[in-house]
Amino acid sequence: GLSHDPFTIVPTGDVTPVEVLLFEIRRDAHRVDLVEAENRLDGCVNVVHNLRFSPDGKLLAAGSDDSQPLVWRVADWRRVGSFDDAAGPVLDVDFSPDSSRLATAGGIFDGRWIAGHVTVADASSGQTAWRKRTTSSRVTSVDYSAQSDMVVTGAGDGVIRVFNADDGQPIETIRAHAHVVRDVCFAHQSDALFSAGYDDAVRRWNIRQDAPTNMLTGHADEVLTIDISSDSQWLVTASPRGVKLWDVQTGRLWKQLDLPVEHFSAAAFAPGSNRLVVGGGPFPIDDQAPAYLGIWDSKWGMVHQQITGLV
Repeated sequence: GLSHDPFTIVPTGDVTPVEVLLFEIRRDAHRVDLVEAENRLDGCVNVVHNLRFSPDGKLLAAGSDDSQPLVWRVADWRRVGSFDDAAGPVLDVDFSPDSSRLATAGGIFDGRWIAGHVTVADASSGQTAWRKRTTSSRVTSVDYSAQSDMVVTGAGDGVIRVFNADDGQPIETIRAHAHVVRDVCFAHQSDALFSAGYDDAVRRWNIRQDAPTNMLTGHADEVLTIDISSDSQWLVTASPRGVKLWDVQTGRLWKQLDLPVEHFSAAAFAPGSNRLVVGGGPFPIDDQAPAYLGIWDSKWGMVHQQITGLV
């Protein structure tokens, strides 16, 4: 995830012991460098799946196999809040646009995924506002709408569910993908919703309807991550075989990033800019092989750095 301050970046990995590593983005007129910061955030016992800064830049949240979200205060990197146990992994987290609430998504695993959950809580105290459980499969992703009135989730059963953000009442259920919905993302300036799945598809939806308005074609593998730039002009998609940038209005492929590793697991835009961070590494996972963390910027170009041990 990228903080609101463009000079701090936080990658996540499946490492032992589990640590959240901070990197500073240092730049001059000719290049951008990633430099590991002194801070390493502890508190995670198991695999970290997702990291997210609050829109106001004051909090950092992590979803992990620890069965409850972890939240740090950026000013001093101390843990805040006491969140209810979700009885299973937290696979995704997202803050409300005003940074006051944290939505989390996950599931209950007992040899197989037997249920899913989505929870909205106070971001600082951890007090639960509402929680919904599903009986079909895990909830893989969650996102707030720009107006803070809706929370959308994607799930292992291929279904998108939209809830009232205040009380969790269901608004819409859409059978979106043939397989797992891996990620969902609202546009920042409209009700347009994008979803990505293990069926190699990226779809754009009008949530007032049950049919996609268009589909972005060009991936030959499951799509793991999607994100939209702050101006809602560009959509980035990451799959094991590549990272692509799309024009949101036309749905056309604009660029495929030429990066030095074969497997990409994450891509996200920095708040307030078109700067893009991309993470990847070898697959199957190899603890001895270098992972990749890079920044792409329309002005500065793509800068990459091999970082050993983040896989």
